[in-house]
Amino acid sequence: MTENFEYKLTNHPDLTLRLSQFAMENVSIEIYWLGSDAKIYYANNQACKKLGYSKEELLQLSLGDLDPNYPTSLWPEHWNQLKRDKTQSFETLHKRKDGVIFPVEVVANYVSIDGNEFNVGFAKDISERKQAEAKLLEGEFLWKNAIEGAGAGVWDWNIQQDTTNFSKRWREILGYSEHEVMPSGDDLKKSFHPDDQDYVISAMQSYLEGKSPNYSVECRMRCKDGSYKWVQGRGMVVSRSPDGHPLRMIGTTTDISDRKQTELALQDREEQLRLVLEGGDLGFWDWEILSGKVKRNDRWAKMLGYTFDEIQHTTQQWTDFIHPEDRQKAWKSIEDVIEGRSLAHKIEYRMLHKDGSIRWILDQAKVMKRDAAGKPTRMSGTHTDITDRKKIEEVISEGSLRLNRILDNLFAYVALLDTNGVVQEINKAPLDRGSYRHEDVVGQYFYNSPWWNYDEQVRSQLIVAIDLAKQGKFSRYDVLAKMGVDLVPLDFQIGPIYDNSGQIIGLLPTAVDITKRKRLEVELKRQAHLDYLTGLANRRSFMDQAEIELSRTQRYDTTLSVLMLDIDHFKQINDTHGHQAGDLVLKALAVIFQEVLRSVDIIGRMGGEEFALILPETAIDKAIEVAERLREVISAGEVTLPAGLKIHFTVSIGIAALIDKNTHIDVLLNEADKALYRAKKAGRNRVCT
Repeated sequence: MTENFEYKLTNHPDLTLRLSQFAMENVSIEIYWLGSDAKIYYANNQACKKLGYSKEELLQLSLGDLDPNYPTSLWPEHWNQLKRDKTQSFETLHKRKDGVIFPVEVVANYVSIDGNEFNVGFAKDISERKQAEAKLLEGEFLWKNAIEGAGAGVWDWNIQQDTTNFSKRWREILGYSEHEVMPSGDDLKKSFHPDDQDYVISAMQSYLEGKSPNYSVECRMRCKDGSYKWVQGRGMVVSRSPDGHPLRMIGTTTDISDRKQTELALQDREEQLRLVLEGGDLGFWDWEILSGKVKRNDRWAKMLGYTFDEIQHTTQQWTDFIHPEDRQKAWKSIEDVIEGRSLAHKIEYRMLHKDGSIRWILDQAKVMKRDAAGKPTRMSGTHTDITDRKKIEEVISEGSLRLNRILDNLFAYVALLDTNGVVQEINKAPLDRGSYRHEDVVGQYFYNSPWWNYDEQVRSQLIVAIDLAKQGKFSRYDVLAKMGVDLVPLDFQIGPIYDNSGQIIGLLPTAVDITKRKRLEVELKRQAHLDYLTGLANRRSFMDQAEIELSRTQRYDTTLSVLMLDIDHFKQINDTHGHQAGDLVLKALAVIFQEVLRSVDIIGRMGGEEFALILPETAIDKAIEVAERLREVISAGEVTLPAGLKIHFTVSIGIAALIDKNTHIDVLLNEADKALYRAKKAGRNRVCT
């Protein structure tokens, strides 16, 4: 039976087309084709079912008969805007034949086929979601308490009276007690950092005037004690007057100070992160706005067929590479971010390849640096080649729904199962990746396929997901799939397929290879624990390792010594030979550590020219020997500068040994630091305990 069906699909393209048309007719969302005159030229079975019309009746109607928000008088404006934007997403209302009105979410697409223009619309009933939103507002007390429990403060602004109520947690974030009088009106606006006030007010006005889809800001607010704290503010209008003016707005304020400190620290690792982006197959650009210079990576150039040496580092060349019809909208997206109308730049457009072809690019960017007045001075972003995805969308929009051909050219993994979980069809990508044969998979239970049967836990998890899909529920999770000899991480999901009567007729599992994303996550985590210059543990990582080693020493009653080491006259090296020379000295010292010390010893750069060492199972006399050997190797060495000049440097070392088993690591470091001070005071280039 399966072989016969496969033969028909292979040898009868018209059967494949009919199956695709059947899928469109019986999909669980409404599909409409409207002409430029707003008349309905096609509607699928779900549209007829939702609206209560026969197909013949629907084809006699226009959009204004179904949607009270789009009467005939407004259609020309909507049509012209759709032609410009190509795709629009919005919420509106549909009216059934019996007069009942229900809310829908619509995605409208402009399509031109052989000179005929259409609005191809996909509508989804969102009545349940709207009811849930209404219940959410009714349960205001519950969600406020839930937000409080999550650490966010809640504010409630009466816009007409310009009065604001603040929750207990909101007050705590800024250091106020529950019953203290809070600033309001202009005083509240002044509580924002002077550099952030215009930005926050502009974002609020833009949202209230309908120019921005949401209100979300990150800024600094003054605490009761006069200090400033980084917070994230979000809000939404929950009440409007009959003419649409906002009356009431509710929002949250979250303390993001720790996150901001982390972000500032990560800025120093820009070069390392750029290399990681290369591994993610992303084009990278970094724009110094005032100078107009743009740094780009090799992948950015290769996407367009150029070598890195062939590209120029200017915004003008970027403009020249963009398709002429897309230049205006690409620049507008950038300008919206720079002028504060948008928080992020995210847009898809066409670029010109060196060979004359067109490449579709997803361009995403954010402002990375601002001046004292809050104006952007630096913007960074990435380019992703989405040409293959756009080709698929183009094929679908033109009506050439040849499903098997499309699926076989996807990098995603797609299969079709019957309601028992038996594989009916699968695309080539997962077969090619794992070197499996089509006949080894089709006709078998999906959970017995070679991707999953290597591990019983993975197989059991899939069986549960299949059972949920049979019940109409979707599942999504990350999983390792066996592809030949490799275990490949996938973003996997599975859900039901419905016919026009709402019955489940099959299951649809899909997956995407997320190997690059996982590697990126591992690399970012690794870099967060290392000093960018020396490759040694940074202060935070060193302290974490030191705490663990101290606990082990105390538990097993062994010995431990701590060394604090400082490069002598390091400032003089920088002042005389430049900071590049200082960097070379720091790197040379890190190499000596690796050569002289044991693999179990813990080394960390504590800041500047100061380093700390933990020597496990090492008593004070042995620690002195290690320190003296280090000092001698360092003083005997030399660093060669780029110009050929050789310089020598020495270090001073302080030692402290664990005596009191209840001592904290901070106490040991402090004792070693005191010994280091004595070594420097005694003339430097020596070891003291």
